[in-house]
Amino acid sequence: MRIFFIVAALAVLPMQAQAVFTTGNDLLAQMRAWEKFATSQSAANAYEAGVYDGYVIAAADANEAVDVICIPEKATRGQVWASVARWLKAHPTELHKDAIGLVGAALKQAFPCE
Repeated sequence: MRIFFIVAALAVLPMQAQAVFTTGNDLLAQMRAWEKFATSQSAANAYEAGVYDGYVIAAADANEAVDVICIPEKATRGQVWASVARWLKAHPTELHKDAIGLVGAALKQAFPCE
């Protein structure tokens, strides 16, 4: 019986690793498309700009829902996007990490709860 539990425990170990679907590098590329789209409204950048928009706002909503960040009522979406963009540019050595954690760090810095 002891052997069964050991084998079962070893079988579960590989399942603990999680896939990272979006890294900071991915998000940086999308953010650059967002910046280009914001200035030129070019259709070539529209999709990636929309991905950046959706990712950042979804992360902001999720973090705010659990009181990790406190975005002021009068803050705009543009302020949220720009704060994440600034953070990504300022921390290039972190971009290999999971994007959701990086967005959370950026938002915590920009919109801390007091």
